[in-house]
Amino acid sequence: MSMLRRTFAMAVFGLLGTCAIAGESCPMLDHLPIGNPEIRCSSHPCPPTYPRSALRAGLKGKVVLLVTVGRSGTVEAVAVAMPSQSSALNDAAVGSARSTLFPIYRPGRLGPQCYRVRYPIEFSRKSD
Repeated sequence: MSMLRRTFAMAVFGLLGTCAIAGESCPMLDHLPIGNPEIRCSSHPCPPTYPRSALRAGLKGKVVLLVTVGRSGTVEAVAVAMPSQSSALNDAAVGSARSTLFPIYRPGRLGPQCYRVRYPIEFSRKSD
């Protein structure tokens, strides 16, 4: 990732400032909120599809994403915080996060709030 793109992603996700959705500040959470979200896939979070090219090449790795989740649990933005060595795995991780409907965050007695969370995705073959 180029320095300019990385700086932009860091600014968007509040590493250099405040992340905001439509003027609203979204806190960074240490973990996903507990909840029973509506799920768009058969398991939660949606498992990534292992890219065939990466599978054939025996590639594995971990991708850490920074995900901004809106009040309804939909993904508002995704950036790769720590990429794997494979762009195919990075792209698959981003696609997986975008297809996930995340838990809704309701701090205290407040209504639903947006939030940011680090979201690690591990790619490994079952035989490993």
